Amino acid sequence: MQHCRFAGFYFSRKLTQGSYPPFGFLRIRKCFAGGIALLNRFFLPLILLILFLPESITSVHARTADHIVIYANNAGQIIALNPQTGLKTILLTIESPLERAYGFYVSPDGIHLGVFLRLIDQNNATNPLQFRLYVVRIADAALLLDQDLLPPGYVYPSPENPGDPQYELTRAQGEVVWSRDGRYLAFISAQAGNADVFIFEPATQTTTQLNNAPGTAAFITWNPSGSLLVFCDLNSFGTGSGYDINTYYAVSVPEGETRPLPEPVSVSGFSAVGLLDDTTLIYSPLDFAFFGAAGLYTLDMNSLVSTERL
Repeated sequence: MQHCRFAGFYFSRKLTQGSYPPFGFLRIRKCFAGGIALLNRFFLPLILLILFLPESITSVHARTADHIVIYANNAGQIIALNPQTGLKTILLTIESPLERAYGFYVSPDGIHLGVFLRLIDQNNATNPLQFRLYVVRIADAALLLDQDLLPPGYVYPSPENPGDPQYELTRAQGEVVWSRDGRYLAFISAQAGNADVFIFEPATQTTTQLNNAPGTAAFITWNPSGSLLVFCDLNSFGTGSGYDINTYYAVSVPEGETRPLPEPVSVSGFSAVGLLDDTTLIYSPLDFAFFGAAGLYTLDMNSLVSTERL
């Protein structure tokens, strides 16, 4: 799978796998082949998109196997477009005069779209921000989830104090992560009063809260089979000098059995990078320099044995 970004439009498409000619062949053949691939990959989809998009758009995401483009226009409509046929489907309409910001999350199987919406009201001092999460089935525009991500009656804290849970829960919003098989969508929500991890299963249209930690949940990562996810509980996202992390947790899905991941020996705090397989966590010890500058390690979450990798 190859992904590219061009002029604000996001495409990703499956390319036919092939190889360049042997090294002894003329470089002109490479340049010609590369030029054709560039034309096929970038410009043809862009030309088709422009032909079928007379309206003004605000943001675009894409899914590829059948070249479906997801975009939002200035009228608040989120639309699925097939540039090859010109067929448009309105998936969702956001009716609000407020300033809007979107995050689009297409499931790995290409069936569902998660839409994170942030509404900004500059004239509302009590609650200038609103956050919602929608899940739509792309084929028929069926709305499966419409979830407010803030607590009822939420009042935005003033002043903004890092470490204040009521402030940090707004900073945690926008984390939306599909399991690799597309069965579950994990997200951070403060609907229960604190920023916690929830999962949504489109097949059953059920939402499950996975944790109820005292801090702010963040940094969700799935294992390959979708049977477990890892997240951290933190005190603050900080002010630019690093995160104040309490503990990492591993949670079985959908059972919700949660266990803390202890810090490896000789490590004072660590950042999870991802999961190598269903039981192996990739992590980097915390460092105030660049991410990963303190090395990369793997942690067997069953034996809790760490191995230096880099």
